[in-house]
Amino acid sequence: MAVTFSADDTVALAADGDAVVGKLIKVEGDLKCSVRVHGFVTLPAGASATVTRGKKIVGALGASSAKGYIRDAVIAGATYAAAEANEAQKARGIIIDVGTTTAVGVILGA
Repeated sequence: MAVTFSADDTVALAADGDAVVGKLIKVEGDLKCSVRVHGFVTLPAGASATVTRGKKIVGALGASSAKGYIRDAVIAGATYAAAEANEAQKARGIIIDVGTTTAVGVILGA
């Protein structure tokens, strides 16, 4: 699942448009967790989300508004708005494999 920062040293499942910090790997009994923040990961695409090879990612919602999913970042178009500019700044990584929407291949970089 895709995660974002919710406070200092704290992550939460990514909501729609959130910056994706990485992939949640494991949650320990004391609620400490492991997050992969660099390199190749697979992340699930959100419900009805567009995922395109070569595009950057942001958080998305899954079925029943579940958090922890991804989608393409909004690309500025003819009606470029402040919200699109804000989302573009949060986008990271690059989608490299869209063959399976439950396991979209992404390279997370700085």
